[in-house]
Amino acid sequence: MRRVPLMLALIALALLPVASASAAGGIDRTFGDNGFIHYERSRAGYSMVRAIAMAVGPDGGIYILEDAVRCAPSCAADVYLVRLLPDGLPDATFAGGADGVRLFSDVPGGLVDSDSVQVATDRQGRILAMLRGKEAFSILRLDPNGRRDRSFGSEGLVSLPCSDCEDTNLKLHPEPDGGILLWGSRLELGSRSPPGPAFKEKLLLIRLTGDGELDPRYGRAGRAGTTLEEVEGKVVMVATRGGAVTLAAGCGRCRSKAGLFLERFRADGSRVGSFARRSVRSVRGLNLEKDFRPDDVELIVPRRHGEVDVFGNTDAGGYVIRVRRDGRLDRHYGHRGIRLFGWRLESAAPAGGGRVWAFGSVHRRPNLVFMLSRAGGVDPSFGDRRRHALSLGWDVSQVQVARQGRRAVLFTPGLQFCRGYCPPDPKLTRLLPGSNRTGRGL
Repeated sequence: MRRVPLMLALIALALLPVASASAAGGIDRTFGDNGFIHYERSRAGYSMVRAIAMAVGPDGGIYILEDAVRCAPSCAADVYLVRLLPDGLPDATFAGGADGVRLFSDVPGGLVDSDSVQVATDRQGRILAMLRGKEAFSILRLDPNGRRDRSFGSEGLVSLPCSDCEDTNLKLHPEPDGGILLWGSRLELGSRSPPGPAFKEKLLLIRLTGDGELDPRYGRAGRAGTTLEEVEGKVVMVATRGGAVTLAAGCGRCRSKAGLFLERFRADGSRVGSFARRSVRSVRGLNLEKDFRPDDVELIVPRRHGEVDVFGNTDAGGYVIRVRRDGRLDRHYGHRGIRLFGWRLESAAPAGGGRVWAFGSVHRRPNLVFMLSRAGGVDPSFGDRRRHALSLGWDVSQVQVARQGRRAVLFTPGLQFCRGYCPPDPKLTRLLPGSNRTGRGL
């Protein structure tokens, strides 16, 4: 009888490595085929089918947008939506079959620009797909089963003219009340008389109500925006719980010593001018050398009470700054509001709980995936023991990330650039976060 406690102790010791292994973050091997899905599909009557965008619904289902091209007699494209189950297997019950549903037909040109087509889901599980044209954009809303939502627009479709849409990379954001917020920016030539900046960035915000109409309470007849005089590179935006929108953009070769511009719009579309002025003064007050100025932006993560964290790059590596609700930097965070790290950040996405999935490169090792803690440190319980990172072998600049609870589903359209014809290699994988929520310093 005395051997029973000893046997139980041995069993407990044997289980310890398993428990610690499950606490470590990395590839979720229960997803797809040992953690990966090579998304290959052909459709009868089409010369090429590409996977171009991905979203995850509140039930964990994965939605893939496909660009199906046919060139007889002239080239055009149809856009399809396919649903996968949370574990990556095809969902044969969606829209009547595993082939999905056709959303848009006869898109001219033969190839749909991946930046012009988006898919998203709202809290009710409804699916939103947007196609941006030169002078208009169309949004289609489906119910969770793949049928058109008749309560939205005309038979589930809203098409609105938009003279500012050409060359504007619009982003689609479903809001908790059922409304839809769209934002984007485009580069415009500046004025030479009187002499001014060579380029300007024009910002555009549009809000639709839950039935697809322009929201008359937002901005001017549903539209808002402003123009940034000194901006270089992309503009990143985020919506907070209260409906406000915060945006950031960088400029490494502009006259401002701040290198970073921040703007905030209220929930009604009005601009908070004091936020921009205070943020510029606060960033300029860091007195950073040129190589360490935050002049590139990749991601904004909202915090509590209106605070945001801005992630991006300097000439010397990556950074994160914490901005208070009034636009000033949080001087108690990092070094007077900024934390620098010695590797370049290529892209990033929120991971929940204040954490961030970060994609970057260290020295000569590109395409790495890190997990950053709420405090901005690298989570040592994710990835391998030496670098606390994973190497996917993907071009991380193409990666799209969506949350599936605590896990992250990663998708790449797998576009390959070569002199000849290189077919795309779309892939998906799923990541498990580590158990460490503090993280080491950057």
